[in-house]
Amino acid sequence: YFDRAIRLDPQFAEAYARKARLQLAMYWFAYADASMRVQAVDSIEQARRLAPDAIETAMAEAYMRYWGERDYAGAEAILARLLERSPDYAEAWYARALVARRDGRFEDTINAFNRALAIDPANTDTILELGNTLAGLGRLDEAEALFARSSAWAKDMGVGSSENLMALGDYEGAWAAVDGPNEFYAALPFRIALATGDPERIQRALSSELWPKRLHSVPEYPETYALAQAEALLVSGQQAKAREALLAIKARLESLDQPYPGGWASSGSYFYYPCELPGMLGDLEGVRAA
Repeated sequence: YFDRAIRLDPQFAEAYARKARLQLAMYWFAYADASMRVQAVDSIEQARRLAPDAIETAMAEAYMRYWGERDYAGAEAILARLLERSPDYAEAWYARALVARRDGRFEDTINAFNRALAIDPANTDTILELGNTLAGLGRLDEAEALFARSSAWAKDMGVGSSENLMALGDYEGAWAAVDGPNEFYAALPFRIALATGDPERIQRALSSELWPKRLHSVPEYPETYALAQAEALLVSGQQAKAREALLAIKARLESLDQPYPGGWASSGSYFYYPCELPGMLGDLEGVRAA
């Protein structure tokens, strides 16, 4: 749609800025490889050329610092300047909250989310992220109250989600809350099953019921499902089969020009980090090298 808008109006700066944010989101959430970040740079350059002082251009630049470069101080500086110009811009408060959370400044996070909600009280993204932040900090009563106030238009939210319950250490509750594949965090049912230590649950989590083939990998993390299978073999005591599977994964990764395109990006927590394969192989030097 953004490309169509740009074709219809090549001077449409906001289309370039919004396109950049979409490209960065696809990169950040691992739906595309690092080439998408390069494309986002080009989109931002076009937005800057057409409207260097526009709010939308500044937002795209902030997300480039945040998602594209993991420069949280740089993103915060851009958003602070933007909010001086437009203090009632809810999207900027929301982005500022995300940056603060990634930077470990949780009170700033909550304050910024609340500012965003005061301006746009029905925004379900803000409600969800604020609620999840509160739940992650153990402030369950506040999270439940937020979701209860928002229940009329945000029906599927609550601290009882499988991911929140797992984060709180309630593995039985988390497993009970699993109701199908997780489109965003495909490995979540498997992680919960591992935490319960139940072999039948582990196998079910690896089945097409809870982890369909279309979710087995993403461009930045091609071996996600294969590593989970190998880990399941390890925890079930099948050491020889696990090692065989892990060595096959290692060979496939080493055949790539860039074995770990996702590197140490925070999205790796949903997939895998470079230290995990050598760790499963018992290769301490490999872990240190990673």
